[in-house]
Parts: sequence; structure tokens; C-alpha cells
Amino acid sequence: MYRMVDCATWDDPWFEALHPKGKLFFLYLLTNPRSTSCGAFEITPRKMAFETGLTLEDVEGFLNAWAPKVQWFPEHNIVFLKNFYRRQTNSEKVRINATRIVASYPIEVRRAIAIEYPELVEVPDTLSIPHAYPIDKQDVTETETKQDRDKTETPPDPPRGPDARQRPPRVARPDSLRVIPLEDTPKSEPYAAWLAFGEATGLDITAASPQEKGKSLKAAQRLLQANFTVDDIRGCAAYLASQSWRTSVLSMANVEGEMGKWAMAGKPAVEKARASPKSAMSGVDELEVLAAKYRQSAEPEDVIETTWRTR
Repeated sequence: MYRMVDCATWDDPWFEALHPKGKLFFLYLLTNPRSTSCGAFEITPRKMAFETGLTLEDVEGFLNAWAPKVQWFPEHNIVFLKNFYRRQTNSEKVRINATRIVASYPIEVRRAIAIEYPELVEVPDTLSIPHAYPIDKQDVTETETKQDRDKTETPPDPPRGPDARQRPPRVARPDSLRVIPLEDTPKSEPYAAWLAFGEATGLDITAASPQEKGKSLKAAQRLLQANFTVDDIRGCAAYLASQSWRTSVLSMANVEGEMGKWAMAGKPAVEKARASPKSAMSGVDELEVLAAKYRQSAEPEDVIETTWRTR
């Protein structure tokens, strides 16, 4: 992985005015291994301070002072470099990869990126829901309003007799529809990977807490960036679920930690049955085993006694 740094950066008046520590930190933001093609990446201030040698106060001070050129989302530990994407290679492959990464970020981060790069934010799916009540389609030039008619007209008497218990006629649904956007519609590839994990392990991902959902989507995003596919995540999860010795509930963190070993082992579907120690010794007499251990422990004493007698 490599990142393009424009040589004209050294001629930028804003960059020239930075303190040497500021120049170091800005170049670190451009070239650190967690940077992504969209210019936004997840990292903690403590990690940035450790890798640059700067103090935590210097790191937080730079992040707060450089807005809006550098936007910092402390609640999500995400840094967004405003001009990073437009200075990278302008190719469709880079745009697709950047769009996939942006889709995994929280909504406030996606909004900030959409202001600069609308092409990186996918248009959310919409759901058409009809109105619950009919819409009045009267002409706008009509002088008499509906409220005026309600004041002058006398309401009809309620039904009496056997027809009093009949339900009122159902209101026909209008042809006009209202469109409501669904911002959290699960259409991103990390969500598809998380869904595949739930199918392979039999877990209900809809019952997960927001924190667990966020951690799972981040783990899925990292696996996808490492060139693993959704089918790989499903296969590794099924393999881990087949391990009979596991007692804890599986998570995407387990899949992320075991994915490399699983791939190097040839991507097995299920774990091979292991022979237990008891079954391995089923044909051996326990008394013979104890006798052999006793003879081994007694051999040095016998040698000493024999030597003493010969003397």
C-alpha cells in the first residue's frame, strides 16, 4: 500500500507556517498505515502520539486547531483529511474502494464526507409508504377553504337502529405516495459479511447492541480490506462454530483472529474430530502404567545400592 503526497505541499502557505512538530504530524496523517483511499480512518490519539513521539496534548491540539482542513470525530476516533481523496489517483477502482469504506462509517462522518465528495456516498434506499388518510386535491384557486365548509355544514346524524353497529366504510388509499429515506438500510458489504456470520453461526444479529454491531462491522470492514470475501467470512465462522470445545459465544472478533490460520489450513469446512487422551489409552492397562512409572523412579536407588554392595 502506498499514498501519493503532492510535492506542492511544501509550497502551501498553510503548511509553511506550521511548527516542525506540526509538519511531522501532518505528514504522518497522510502516510500512516491506517489511512484509507477516502481520506478518513480510525485511530486513537494515544496511538498517534506513540507512533510520532509527540505528546498526547500536542496531538489533540493539532486535531482541534486544524479544522476544517482536518476533521476529528472523537466519539468515533475517526480522522478525515479534507483534501486527501482529490489528490489521489483518479480511477474507478479507487472510487469504488473509497465508497465501500465510507459506507461503514457512522452517519455524521458520512455527512461530512458527502459535503466534499458526494460521489463517495451512496444514495440511501427509500421505502414508499401510502398516506393513512386521503389527500384533499382541490383546486388552489378555490376561495372557500375546507375549514370554512366545516363551520357552515351540519354534520350528519349518527346511524340508528340495526345499522348503528356497522363499521364505517374503509377509506380508499390514494395514488400519491410519500417517500421516507431509510439511512440505516443494510446494503453495505460489511453488513453483508456480518449477516453471513450470523447465518453460519446461527446467531440472531438483530438482537445485537449498537456497540456490538459497530465492533462487528469494523471487524468485517478490516477483513474485506485484507482481500477476504463474504464467503470466506461465512466459511471461517462455520468452521469455528463446529469446534465442540468452544464454550463462549462466537463474535466477529474471533473470526478476524482466526481467519489467517483458517486460510493457511486450506479453508476446511468443519474441524476434524480429535482423539481424547482417555480413548488413546483405552487399550493400556492402568496398573502396567503405574508399575512402569514406579520402576523408572526406583532405578537410581537400585543402582546406588548395587554400587555400595560391590564396594
